[in-house]
Amino acid sequence: MEREIELDVTTEEFVRRLRELAHAIEAGDAYTISLQDVILRIPTDAQCRIEFEESDSDLELELELRWKKTGASATEEEKEGDDALS
Repeated sequence: MEREIELDVTTEEFVRRLRELAHAIEAGDAYTISLQDVILRIPTDAQCRIEFEESDSDLELELELRWKKTGASATEEEKEGDDALS
């Protein structure tokens, strides 16, 4: 299953979430974030990447975290689905 969620948030919300994430990464802690109906747990070993893209009319900067799916980092929605199957 593939899914992509993009949220437009206020500057204050963006900064708050980014600050919380940065503090968790710095402290070596996992971070949990809610995006619409999905709750994600970002593990301490997530790979960090910064991407820059440029087109004729736009510039884009992406701060990306990537990790493998495991039972501990699966979305809450996936866990509920797994429980329903057992």
